[in-house]
Amino acid sequence: MDRIDRLRQALQAALTESTHDLDPLAALSDLEALEEFAADYAQARVDDARAAGASWAQIADRLG
Repeated sequence: MDRIDRLRQALQAALTESTHDLDPLAALSDLEALEEFAADYAQARVDDARAAGASWAQIADRLG
């Protein structure tokens, strides 16, 4: 199992734990918070990469 698979499993476990007792429709409202978190996390990692000397081309390549 690679790092991405481990990350996905850990995130799935955390989300399942935090939403297991919610109505499925109520749990959908969590998506906005998750999207905001992902955007903030991505920006922080881009900032880290730039601070470590990565070029914009390298960052764009990694982000696809």
